Amino acid sequence: MNGVKRVFSNALIIHFIIAFIVVLLAETLGVWFLNSHMNIAPERMTAANYVLQFSIATMVTSIVSVPYNAAIIANEKMSAFAYISIIEVSLEANACLASRVFPRRQAYHIFSSDVFGKHDYQIVIRLVL
Repeated sequence: MNGVKRVFSNALIIHFIIAFIVVLLAETLGVWFLNSHMNIAPERMTAANYVLQFSIATMVTSIVSVPYNAAIIANEKMSAFAYISIIEVSLEANACLASRVFPRRQAYHIFSSDVFGKHDYQIVIRLVL
């Protein structure tokens, strides 16, 4: 069992390093490209930056969750995938409903934060199960 813990810890450290590199590149090159080269209306630039930041956070949580996914599959706890799928679908439905209820400007913020929230719940479920 000690070897399995060491492999999991090493995989987690490697994925954190990859996530750090992704954040470093996305925060420098991504923000620079968005603010200087993208053809976005000035009044929409704030929303575009929100979407970029939540997309970066979502990508990082996806990268970090890979070792947890592997542990769930290795232990054959398929009920965890069922819980994660139920949460994903309900949060995506909430995002769709929010886009119809709120004005267009707020809908972008809600959708991008809801997608990020979905990955937060996935991490919590993977840690608990």
